[in-house]
Amino acid sequence: ASTKKVSTLADYVKRELKNLYEIRKIGAREIHEYWIPTEEDLDTLVVQRSIPTLHILLSTNKIDTSESDVQPDNNRKRPSKPGRGKNHNRRGEDRGGEGR
Repeated sequence: ASTKKVSTLADYVKRELKNLYEIRKIGAREIHEYWIPTEEDLDTLVVQRSIPTLHILLSTNKIDTSESDVQPDNNRKRPSKPGRGKNHNRRGEDRGGEGR
Protein backbone atom coordinates (compact mmCIF):
# COMPACT_ATOMS: atom_id res chain seq x y z
CA ALA A 1 0.00 0.00 0.00
CA SER A 2 2.77 2.48 0.80
CA THR A 3 4.63 1.73 -2.45
CA LYS A 4 1.43 2.66 -4.33
CA LYS A 5 1.37 5.99 -2.47
CA VAL A 6 4.99 6.68 -3.39
CA SER A 7 4.29 5.85 -7.04
CA THR A 8 1.21 8.10 -7.07
CA LEU A 9 3.20 10.96 -5.56
CA ALA A 10 5.97 10.60 -8.17
CA ASP A 11 3.36 10.60 -10.95
CA TYR A 12 1.86 13.79 -9.51
CA VAL A 13 5.25 15.50 -9.41
CA LYS A 14 5.90 14.43 -13.03
CA ARG A 15 2.60 15.98 -14.12
CA GLU A 16 3.36 19.25 -12.33
CA LEU A 17 7.00 19.56 -13.42
CA LYS A 18 7.52 18.92 -17.11
CA ASN A 19 10.61 17.39 -18.74
CA LEU A 20 11.48 15.04 -15.89
CA TYR A 21 13.36 11.80 -16.29
CA GLU A 22 12.74 8.90 -13.95
CA ILE A 23 14.31 5.69 -12.71
CA ARG A 24 12.20 3.27 -10.68
CA LYS A 25 13.71 0.31 -8.89
CA ILE A 26 11.46 -2.23 -7.25
CA GLY A 27 12.80 -4.58 -4.64
CA ALA A 28 12.25 -6.06 -1.23
CA ARG A 29 13.89 -5.82 2.16
CA GLU A 30 14.12 -8.91 4.31
CA ILE A 31 13.41 -8.33 8.00
CA HIS A 32 14.17 -10.88 10.71
CA GLU A 33 12.48 -10.40 14.07
CA TYR A 34 13.69 -12.37 17.08
CA TRP A 35 11.30 -13.03 19.94
CA ILE A 36 12.84 -14.26 23.16
CA PRO A 37 10.42 -16.33 25.24
CA THR A 38 9.55 -15.23 28.74
CA GLU A 39 9.26 -18.83 29.92
CA GLU A 40 12.20 -21.21 30.13
CA ASP A 41 11.58 -24.37 28.08
CA LEU A 42 10.66 -22.44 24.89
CA ASP A 43 12.81 -21.75 21.83
CA THR A 44 13.47 -18.31 20.43
CA LEU A 45 10.97 -17.44 17.72
CA VAL A 46 12.32 -16.00 14.46
CA VAL A 47 9.87 -14.28 12.13
CA GLN A 48 11.03 -13.41 8.63
CA ARG A 49 9.14 -10.73 6.65
CA SER A 50 9.68 -9.40 3.17
CA ILE A 51 8.85 -5.69 2.87
CA PRO A 52 8.39 -4.32 -0.68
CA THR A 53 10.51 -1.29 -1.56
CA LEU A 54 10.28 1.28 -4.33
CA HIS A 55 13.10 3.71 -5.11
CA ILE A 56 12.30 6.56 -7.49
CA LEU A 57 14.81 9.05 -8.88
CA LEU A 58 13.34 12.09 -10.66
CA SER A 59 15.69 14.43 -12.49
CA THR A 60 15.51 17.36 -14.88
CA ASN A 61 18.84 16.15 -16.32
CA LYS A 62 18.97 13.21 -18.70
CA ILE A 63 19.57 10.02 -16.74
CA ASP A 64 22.07 7.34 -17.73
CA THR A 65 20.05 4.86 -19.80
CA SER A 66 22.22 1.91 -18.79
CA GLU A 67 20.17 1.83 -15.59
CA SER A 68 17.23 -0.55 -15.60
CA ASP A 69 13.62 0.66 -15.65
CA VAL A 70 14.39 4.11 -17.11
CA GLN A 71 11.19 5.97 -17.99
CA PRO A 72 11.25 8.49 -20.86
CA ASP A 73 10.60 12.16 -20.20
CA ASN A 74 6.94 13.05 -19.83
CA ASN A 75 6.65 15.40 -22.82
CA ARG A 76 4.52 12.88 -24.64
CA LYS A 77 0.88 13.76 -25.13
CA ARG A 78 -1.46 11.85 -22.90
CA PRO A 79 -4.67 10.54 -24.42
CA SER A 80 -7.69 12.51 -23.33
CA LYS A 81 -10.15 10.86 -21.00
CA PRO A 82 -13.12 9.30 -22.75
CA GLY A 83 -16.37 11.18 -22.44
CA ARG A 84 -14.78 14.60 -21.88
CA GLY A 85 -14.85 15.93 -25.44
CA LYS A 86 -16.91 18.86 -26.72
CA ASN A 87 -20.08 16.82 -27.13
CA HIS A 88 -20.09 15.14 -23.71
CA ASN A 89 -21.13 16.35 -20.29
CA ARG A 90 -19.24 15.58 -17.05
CA ARG A 91 -20.80 12.12 -16.78
CA GLY A 92 -19.63 11.22 -20.27
CA GLU A 93 -23.15 11.30 -21.69
CA ASP A 94 -23.50 12.43 -25.30
CA ARG A 95 -25.09 15.87 -25.58
CA GLY A 96 -25.54 15.56 -29.31
CA GLY A 97 -25.09 18.45 -31.71
CA GLU A 98 -22.20 19.57 -33.83
CA GLY A 99 -19.46 20.62 -31.41
CA ARG A 100 -21.44 22.98 -29.21
